[in-house]
Order: sequence, then C-alpha cells, then structure tokens
Amino acid sequence: MVAREPIISIDEERRRLAWAATGGRTTHYNAVVEVMPLGERTRVVWTTDLLPHDMAVPLGAMQDQALAIMKLTLERRVASSS
Repeated sequence: MVAREPIISIDEERRRLAWAATGGRTTHYNAVVEVMPLGERTRVVWTTDLLPHDMAVPLGAMQDQALAIMKLTLERRVASSS
C-alpha cells in the first residue's frame, strides 16, 4: 500500500502533529499525535479518523507497530542521556 501523508500542522509548543493521508485504500484519513510529559514519563496519544471503517483493524495494527517503535526510541533516548 502506498499513501502520501501531507502535514497539516505542527505545534511545537503543544507537542502536536496533525497530518492526512491520500492514496491507499482509505477514502478519509486524518491523524494527530500529541506528546505529553507526565513527570518523568511521557504519554503519546495518537488519534486517527478514517473511512471506510473496515480499514480500522489493519491500520490499527500498523499504528500499534509505530507506537512500539516510538516507545523503544524514547526509552533508548532517556537511557543514553542518563
């Protein structure tokens, strides 16, 4: 599957990135990632709106893989700065 993901907005102060996707098998796709510091921890929230609904499962699996990579990357970065 090939899709283009143009960035809609970047808000560094709010640690928020919004983008859309065109191409692929969705007819509508918008997503937002927000990074929130929680003391010594960080929470990443990734919200996706998409159509058709039957794409939720395969895209959710890709999103889960991406979140796991983000978690590993953030943990390595913290470990190397300690």
